[in-house]
Amino acid sequence: MRQFLPDVSILTDSGLRRLDVNGESDALRQASVRCLQAWTLFSNRAFSMGDSIMDSLRSLIPTVLNGLTTSEGTFVASMELFTELLSSHQSLLLPSHVDALLRLCESDISTELHRRIVEGNFSFECLQYGFFLLSLGESRMKTLLTAQDGPSRRLLELLCGLIGAQGCPVVEDTIFVQAVEFWSSFSESLSDERSLEEERWAHEMATAASFATRAAEKACQKIMFPPEDEVSQWDSTEREGFLEARKDVADLIQAVYSFSGPSLATTFARQVPRTLANKSWAEAEAAAFCLGSLAECISGDEACGSAVSGVFTSDLLDYFARRDSNIPPRTRHAFISLLERFASYFERNTANLPAALNLLFSALGDHALSGPSSKSIQRLCSSCRAALVPEVTTFLTQYRALFSNAQIDCLVVERVVGGIACVVQAMESEDDRLVATSQLLDILSADICQRLDAAAHSMPATGLVNIARCGPRCLTGIAPEEIPVHACLTVLRCLLGLAKGLRAESDAPVDLDSTSSSGPSLVTGLPALAALNSRIMAVLAKLQGAFLTSGEVVEAVCSVIRAGFTEATPGPFVFSSTTVTEYLVNKPFSARRIGAVVGMACSFVNSQTAKHPNVKAQLAAVLVWVVGLLVELGGRSAPLWVMILEHTNMQLTGEDVETDPELAQNGIDFVCRLLLRDATLVMELEPKTLLSSFFSFTIHVLDSREPLPKAAAAEFWVQPYIPSLPERFASRGY
Repeated sequence: MRQFLPDVSILTDSGLRRLDVNGESDALRQASVRCLQAWTLFSNRAFSMGDSIMDSLRSLIPTVLNGLTTSEGTFVASMELFTELLSSHQSLLLPSHVDALLRLCESDISTELHRRIVEGNFSFECLQYGFFLLSLGESRMKTLLTAQDGPSRRLLELLCGLIGAQGCPVVEDTIFVQAVEFWSSFSESLSDERSLEEERWAHEMATAASFATRAAEKACQKIMFPPEDEVSQWDSTEREGFLEARKDVADLIQAVYSFSGPSLATTFARQVPRTLANKSWAEAEAAAFCLGSLAECISGDEACGSAVSGVFTSDLLDYFARRDSNIPPRTRHAFISLLERFASYFERNTANLPAALNLLFSALGDHALSGPSSKSIQRLCSSCRAALVPEVTTFLTQYRALFSNAQIDCLVVERVVGGIACVVQAMESEDDRLVATSQLLDILSADICQRLDAAAHSMPATGLVNIARCGPRCLTGIAPEEIPVHACLTVLRCLLGLAKGLRAESDAPVDLDSTSSSGPSLVTGLPALAALNSRIMAVLAKLQGAFLTSGEVVEAVCSVIRAGFTEATPGPFVFSSTTVTEYLVNKPFSARRIGAVVGMACSFVNSQTAKHPNVKAQLAAVLVWVVGLLVELGGRSAPLWVMILEHTNMQLTGEDVETDPELAQNGIDFVCRLLLRDATLVMELEPKTLLSSFFSFTIHVLDSREPLPKAAAAEFWVQPYIPSLPERFASRGY
């Protein structure tokens, strides 16, 4: 290939210099540019930069630059070449070449192509020019940060114009995303330079910062949704691309905020009420979206707090709560999402918190708004729980009304009960907490009775749908016969949300001087608390008993019981160790998802402390149960109790692991955790045949084809207590 290069250089140079004859030379110049581009790409991969071939190619670049403005076709072809060089092969360009490209931005052809882009013309020629500008900007990033010379400022002006071109991002404006990415990188570089002295930064980079701020403001104007009739014609790719472009703009706003400060947030905060007053719904939605993207950035900034207060006024909240306000759903959605994002603001400013919650509860009946409304309710209740304690009665009334609504999505109900539980947890009086929790259970219990009655009497599909009281999205793809199970899972997830909400706050103060036990098994306080524990456990047993063949129900019940394992103080969902042990050991091998139940036993081991009463006896009972399940997994014909009485040596095989890999994995994990906690407890397991069978089982599992049980068995045999096993076995007469 090297021998052809002299001919290539001569032909390319001749084609670029040829004078125009009847318009034929324009096509020849374009072909010469494309030839040079192909050779440049090949040579850059095949030869080193110090090779004479690269010098020969570099010598042709001034000729290309001199012929750029001869015609638009040549200009566009050359833009493709220089975009490639600037992006991937900058070493071929000398500083004089880059300076010439900067001067080129002031040419008539450059001005004309930029005008077309700004006016919404995204033809191939215009896009090639736009990509060239972005590549030139990327290559000159450090110089543009100071923008001290005229060509740099001109380039920034052109790049700022790209982001504000007419046309819907992605759907029409196909260069918008790349322009946003450039300005995001530019803004992040500006932010990194803030380590300089403030006075020096303001002097050297104020111009660049002003361009970045302008670009962000233009981007925010571009992400307004077009009219609904236009949006409805988009395909899934266009819709997804537009939404992703909005996320990119959010990243740009956050990058600009890092050096612009509160002024940017104040701009968006003032736009929201102003555009709402003018009923500019699309603009208001975009302003709310942009303000929401800065929520985490300004959460602790008092200067921004005063500006945000103008968004969450009681009048504006009441305006959104009114059903006759004619606000489009998309704008309502954006404003409701703001309430969740600015939960920290309401923690410090609780005056308008009731009005905000009234708005959110009023929107639960709207299927388009129920999801974001319930999410905001849960977030506000969690963050502002102490301030909302006086409203517990109102919350319970709202929740009771919510359950009477025949078309509410399950996730909505779960979030609301979780939010209310957070407020109940903040009540100072233990008696008041128990009463409120009991009232929530009353609502759930009434619902449970109706659902179980529907399942028992095999109601028609229409009746089951009504009993399920789910929104249309919940029941999509669910067969009529599966609706009772779906309804049961909804109740269980509500109970789980209630259990999580009643947990003590993770950042609550801890009394380091306290000498009381922190074990959750010590539920021996108020009789009302013990009664509530028993009631919840009875509800769980009733639901699981009604759907014995559903593995999902078993897993959901285990999640509810497990929720109390991490608690350090007694509570409605903090069951005693005895209660949990009884629940576990009464589950037979034939129960559905028995492996999930054993998985809960693994968590149970970790939650127990030495201060728990009868802890060793309870863990020993669970150990016998777990190993017994593994014995039955071996497929022995004799019942387990017969094998124990006869001291049969129960040798298992790894082939049986494939029957229930979840049980095998969790069973080994349970014993492993118990050995780490108290090896003596495992070594004293009776009868001895149980322990020997377990060890034999783990060895055979290593030959199985199931990866997770195999990994658990391997983990078991590399634990530090393994070397001491022979001595322990010998002492027990093995």
